[in-house]
Amino acid sequence: QGLAQAIRMLAAKLELMLAERPAAEAGSRAWAASEAANGATLTVLKALREDLVAEMSGMAEAAAAPLRVAVGGLAPVVTTLANPATPLPDALREAGAKVLKQLLRSGMIEEG
Repeated sequence: QGLAQAIRMLAAKLELMLAERPAAEAGSRAWAASEAANGATLTVLKALREDLVAEMSGMAEAAAAPLRVAVGGLAPVVTTLANPATPLPDALREAGAKVLKQLLRSGMIEEG
């Protein structure tokens, strides 16, 4: 329960951070800074998802369910990062789309 809550809090904080980041013009210093920050964020989210999926594979379904839902809560952040209008190094854009597809495919996003 505590880990799921921490993941939900992280997702909310990241969504807020991305929403508050000022728009930047491509090629500007602000764009480059956003690219670096967004790239680092995506890299961390990708690793976090991989670690959690590995942990959940050894858990009972009842214990894994809250974590699965919490990890699915990262989808809006990953969607924003994978958006072509978001500053992100080209090398990571495909990784962002892949992480989002993995979340969708694994059913980690709650429909509703």
